[in-house]
Amino acid sequence: MKQLVVFSMEGCPHCQEFKKILSESNVEFVNRDIHEYSDEYQLFSEVKNDLVPAFMIIDEDDTTKS
Repeated sequence: MKQLVVFSMEGCPHCQEFKKILSESNVEFVNRDIHEYSDEYQLFSEVKNDLVPAFMIIDEDDTTKS
C-alpha cells in the first residue's frame, strides 16, 4: 500500500490550495507541518527540495519487510 505524505507550512496559501485539491479529489494523505516534523522534513529536503508544499509517496510494503 502506498501512502502520500505532504509537507506543508501553516499560513502557506500554496500548501492550503494543494491540500484542498487533494481532499476534493478524494486523495488520502498524511499532512506533515515542516515546523512540527522538522527533523523528518530536514532529511527530505536534503534529498529532494526545500520548497513547500512538497510530497513523497511511501510504499508501506517496503517498510515492513525485514
